[in-house]
Amino acid sequence: MAINVKMVMALFLSGFFTHRRWWVKVLAVLFVPAVGRAVDPTILSIRFMLNPEWGVINTLIFSLTAEDGPNC
Repeated sequence: MAINVKMVMALFLSGFFTHRRWWVKVLAVLFVPAVGRAVDPTILSIRFMLNPEWGVINTLIFSLTAEDGPNC
């Protein structure tokens, strides 16, 4: 259900931001960087899990295959 709601909101916002009014441009300047910043925690958590010394994914890879995982 949440994915459907997000898709409808994204469709609405993409149509909304195509209007050529000054206040829509102001909202776009405020809204778009906030969406881009949501990616940062994902990148940091993946880098944390792939840490060569104590990352959870690298530890799992080593325990299953006795091979080192990727070095991030």
